[in-house]
Amino acid sequence: MRVKLKDDTVFKDDEDGNLVIINISDETDKYYKLSGVSMEVFRLMSEDLELDAIKSKILQEYNVDEKQLSTDIEKLISSLEEHDLVEVDE
Repeated sequence: MRVKLKDDTVFKDDEDGNLVIINISDETDKYYKLSGVSMEVFRLMSEDLELDAIKSKILQEYNVDEKQLSTDIEKLISSLEEHDLVEVDE
């Protein structure tokens, strides 16, 4: 499975070291802010990696439980989909 950023999704680091994500076609001016491991997961998604490859990289870099990581990534993907920022390519 691969998670792809939608064409209208842009992201940038803010002054506090967080990642700010917006859909530029959304006229509501809503934005999504990530930090920590979720920010790294999103950056890896933007590199068009398979989900398993993303999990492997995160597990190598951070001291996290694999089951918890899977659950957290699923929640992140769901939330990003709800905000129309990504699409899942099975």
